[in-house]
Amino acid sequence: MVDFNAVRKKEERVWPCNPSDTQLCEIDDSNDFCSLMDLFDLPMIGGNFTWYKSAGSAKSRLDKILLLED
Repeated sequence: MVDFNAVRKKEERVWPCNPSDTQLCEIDDSNDFCSLMDLFDLPMIGGNFTWYKSAGSAKSRLDKILLLED
């Protein structure tokens, strides 16, 4: 099962502490799914993050547009 709220790269999330093994596995799972389905993620224009918590102590790029390559 893929969590579509997972980031696809470590750079897409700022954690208040080091990422856990579970969070790193979510990145791998998300990338594996996109690869399997031939999906690509449109790059963002503007800010690097779409979700913020506690005045920016945690932030992520969760909003994505996934397209089929063909």
